[in-house]
Amino acid sequence: MSLNLETKKSATILVVSAYEQGQQPGTVATAAAIFEGNGHHVISLDLSHEGLSDVDLSDVDVLAISCAMHTGTRLGLEFAAKSKARNPNLLVIGYGLYASLMADRKGSEYAVDLWVGGEFEAALGEVSSNLADGISRDISRIDGMGTTPKFDRAGHIVPNRIGLKPPAYYGGVRRLDGNVPVGAVEATRGCAHTCLHCPIPSVYEGKLRLVSPEIVLEDIENHIGHGARHITFTDPDFFNAVPHSFEILHEMRRRHPEITFNATIKVEHLIEYEHRLPEMRDLGCLFITSAFESLNDDILDRLQKGHTSQDLELALRIGNEIDIPIIPTWLPFTPWTSLEDMQTLLRFVYEHDLVSRTPPIQYAIRLLVPPRSLLEDVLRDENRLLEFDDSKLSFKWENPEVDDLQEDIMKIVVDSHDSHLETSIADIFEQIWISVFKDTEPVPKRQAETDDFVPGLIEAWFC
Repeated sequence: MSLNLETKKSATILVVSAYEQGQQPGTVATAAAIFEGNGHHVISLDLSHEGLSDVDLSDVDVLAISCAMHTGTRLGLEFAAKSKARNPNLLVIGYGLYASLMADRKGSEYAVDLWVGGEFEAALGEVSSNLADGISRDISRIDGMGTTPKFDRAGHIVPNRIGLKPPAYYGGVRRLDGNVPVGAVEATRGCAHTCLHCPIPSVYEGKLRLVSPEIVLEDIENHIGHGARHITFTDPDFFNAVPHSFEILHEMRRRHPEITFNATIKVEHLIEYEHRLPEMRDLGCLFITSAFESLNDDILDRLQKGHTSQDLELALRIGNEIDIPIIPTWLPFTPWTSLEDMQTLLRFVYEHDLVSRTPPIQYAIRLLVPPRSLLEDVLRDENRLLEFDDSKLSFKWENPEVDDLQEDIMKIVVDSHDSHLETSIADIFEQIWISVFKDTEPVPKRQAETDDFVPGLIEAWFC
């Protein structure tokens, strides 16, 4: 792929996110900072909150699609195809974590010309420089393009969020003083762990990259300046680098004692660093999200999660004792899930008073197997892997015992969302219970309303 903008050294670049876990897209803000740093005209667009009505695609030279996670990539590629059909001369770049995975699909018909994954800043910066210099060259040969990403340790920059909607436009967080706007930042990239179902180790292979405290804190300052009153750390595991994380928390607390935060932490780290959790509470931690995934120890072992079902009980007890609610996330439907597993999950949620903490979509989530997934060979060896579905960006698999149940639960969730009537989480939980148990076990007595307040993000997110 060659560029020739010798007569137009300042390109018009449309940087787009289709979905970034219900938050202001930091990947768009980072790319905007890179391109604007080289003098280009940048238009930032978050399709989850605004349309293309004010953008004339005929005037756009480059379309940069954020491929941060699965849903955003899938929707972003649909947008790229439509955009390329309207302007065939567009140079389309897919960048972010999923770009490295999608670059592996050489035979697939996507509208993307270049993929930039891993620590994408350096390669994207070189593309930006070539555009600014009017250089005609094969930019696909830039180091970090395609299936082999770069992992530079010093390439991070402060995101430029000016062109995006402010935090108030996004789902906020529930606090005792009401709902407040949220700003999303990352203190690390990659992950030191290699859970087989997660796309991160497929790219980072256990590598961890720290974002300098100065950059993180400046990004936090910018969020607060635009109205955020709570910070959500988007790191896959905030305790991958404990000293680094606490350095940022202490400085944030010193500057802004009124600001609260939340983070995601692995079950095994909640147990290992139990002694540090009271410190997190005192620094303003409202809640912690943790990927429980399953109560079946065989499935947890297959996924190499690093914890057992007994550890889940312990993690919840630790959170209760120090007054930090633990918000579990689940992966209920896998090739190995049984009906009994689903029944066990619902009983666990009910018995541990987690109904109000569990967004109904969590009961319907189905394992994704993207390109280069660490589970690909496992499923192939078990004769469970089917063909790749380009529309869903995932290999297909079947589990006859629970596939119909997954569809039934998803329909319950979608119908409740689309309904004009307000349906409570408790109502939806009861419908799901009936779908799972049929007539074998009655719906349990609805948990009494209590005065205990459980904070959490207003918008349920998924990958």
